[in-house]
Amino acid sequence: MFNNLHLNNCLQIAKKKMRGYLVLRQFSAICLLVFMVCSFSLSHAADEISYDINILGIENAEFNENSSTFEEASILKNRSGAPFVSVANLRSNINADVEILEKILRAEGYYNGLVEPQFMRNDNHFSISFQVKPGPVYSYGKIEVIFTGNSVDDEISRNINDALIINEGETARAVPVIISERNIANSLPKYGFSFAGEVDSDIIVDHREQVLNVTFSADPGTRRRMGNVKFEGLSSVKEEYLRKFIIWPKDSYYEQRHVDQLRNRIIESNLFSGVNIDVVPDGEDHADIVINHIEAKHRTIGTSVSRQTKLD
Repeated sequence: MFNNLHLNNCLQIAKKKMRGYLVLRQFSAICLLVFMVCSFSLSHAADEISYDINILGIENAEFNENSSTFEEASILKNRSGAPFVSVANLRSNINADVEILEKILRAEGYYNGLVEPQFMRNDNHFSISFQVKPGPVYSYGKIEVIFTGNSVDDEISRNINDALIINEGETARAVPVIISERNIANSLPKYGFSFAGEVDSDIIVDHREQVLNVTFSADPGTRRRMGNVKFEGLSSVKEEYLRKFIIWPKDSYYEQRHVDQLRNRIIESNLFSGVNIDVVPDGEDHADIVINHIEAKHRTIGTSVSRQTKLD
């Protein structure tokens, strides 16, 4: 009886060990399978992701410029460096190109355009398409120039408005707004505002009327008169000779063309290798002209040069 009992105990122990061994083998097999799957996934992810791009919806000739701009600006089309190793990285660049396309559309007057990205996957190659729905072309609505700080008289205001290159009813493109903004900034010094502030543009899109209302704001500063002219860096050239180049009327308002013409006359004298002109405020209502000269080597000024120098 003892032997039977002992035998039964041994059998029970053996069965438990066998069950443990089987469980261990099953667990090992599962781990091996997981390792193989992970190794395959990592190896597959390490492969370079390739793609092609297709733009749909703007095939007509009127969109040729938009397409060309996208070719130059697209992140995906101009990407260089390390290849993509994840779909998330590729998707991020797709979204960036969507924003670029939408900006290009707005710049050409399509302020209600829509770009929908789609892609199909074949192994590690992606066929990417951007479905573009431009929508209607918006036009310029109300266009206004306002002056902050100091005011300007009506004639100057009309001249500043004439510098704009946008008109109500025209296609609301972005570049003409930028050029008009720059033209205002360049026009103010022509009328005595030598230290005008920056020019800003406030754009309001009216989707209901499909127009772009543009308001330019400019701080002209104080209107100044031509002040003193100071010559610096002179050695052999006499200041009295250079003052003959100053021909604007006394006490006239500052005009940038006066400064430009003075610079040209000095340069054309061939007496200097370099001329730098600074305009600095003098009091509340004058602008001084400070001219820094670098005299040319081995040159002197005599009566013959004075006679040959042509003054406007």
